[in-house]
Amino acid sequence: MKGFLAASLLLACAIGAPSALAAGITSVQTPKSVKAGTTATIVVRVDAVPQCRLTAGKASATADTSSAIRVTYRFTVSKRAKPGTYLLTLRCGSETRKLRLKVIKGKGKRGTSKTLVQGKIRSRLTGRDLVLPPCCKTVPPPTPVPTATPVPTPPPVENAFRAVYALAADQTETPGYVAGIVATIGAVNGWFATQTGGATPRWLDGVKVVKLARAAADYEAADGLARLHADLEAAYPLATSTQKSVVWTQTNHPDGACASARAGVAWMTEKTCNIVPVAPTTWPFDASYVTAHEMVHLFGAVPDCAPNSDGMGHVTDDPRDLLYSGPLPRDPDLTLDFGRDDYFGTAGSTCIDIAASPLWERR
Repeated sequence: MKGFLAASLLLACAIGAPSALAAGITSVQTPKSVKAGTTATIVVRVDAVPQCRLTAGKASATADTSSAIRVTYRFTVSKRAKPGTYLLTLRCGSETRKLRLKVIKGKGKRGTSKTLVQGKIRSRLTGRDLVLPPCCKTVPPPTPVPTATPVPTPPPVENAFRAVYALAADQTETPGYVAGIVATIGAVNGWFATQTGGATPRWLDGVKVVKLARAAADYEAADGLARLHADLEAAYPLATSTQKSVVWTQTNHPDGACASARAGVAWMTEKTCNIVPVAPTTWPFDASYVTAHEMVHLFGAVPDCAPNSDGMGHVTDDPRDLLYSGPLPRDPDLTLDFGRDDYFGTAGSTCIDIAASPLWERR
């Protein structure tokens, strides 16, 4: 909820091909301490490793992680385990880590046994949002074609959002960041579908990783937004003027906002509010809420003619509204235009109704 809460505090309408990643362990969560006789849980996130093995004394468990991004190990600490620090071994692929687990006294008599695990170590895998290519299939040689038939270049996709991971000139790609953007888009699309009767924003396929021309500090300066627009257009020109860009950068926003949407670009500045796209994710956590908020601005909301408009692209009537801006704390049970009277599904209003936007895709 950290990203959602930070966005709630700082938003103003300025609110304000995937690449190869290093294989191995990306993170490990181990409890600081556990009582004898209770359950210990260790969560391991991995990237592109065939299997992980956790060993605790004579007990061990091996998990096939070839199609997973997270493995959760659980075991019961022996009731008679002697209080103290125990050393566990975690091996994922070619990487090995030593994990320390502190056991404290449980109920009953003080333990004297050096055996840590009672019974077996159990493992559970999570592979959501992970797509792996097929492996180890024999592919027959292609049949020679006497004359190649030229394939015409398809026209550019009109009225679509493009997802961009933009790196400053002095930055390198962070492992897992592209997967986090993909997961964020999935959560955002799922929420929009519940609000629109099944319509979701139209996206171009994939996440484009773009290298910008200047250092991160140049985009954090007072004119950073103009520089971002110019450098993004130079590095990744729009195929058509009807496309919109949703851009994630690991920078601070020059206006101190969590994100902003201007001139067809929603700029998600991670560092300002520590809102990071992660996988897996669920609505409205992590970067999903702020992404949906800025996208609705790109759809054209909120027009000044809306009855509850604050004149700065937001509404003031209810904190459950995705575009609410006001003194009340934002309600996480979010709605696309609460009351349907300001910017979506406004039933004959002469004001802008983004429900009619060609940026929606109905399946």
